[in-house]
Amino acid sequence: MFGINDSQSTWSGLTVIPIALWEFSLGVYLVVKGFKPSPITAGMTDAATTRISDASL
Repeated sequence: MFGINDSQSTWSGLTVIPIALWEFSLGVYLVVKGFKPSPITAGMTDAATTRISDASL
């Protein structure tokens, strides 16, 4: 950045490792754990489930 070091230098490669680990771990966490529903969308899914179960009666 600002011409201080090259984009292909060892220091640039080492500083990218923590960022890549964070990105990969966040992706894995969200796939395994799942997204937590917000109160707004939780109400929408409850209403949709109620309509589906009422229609099947």
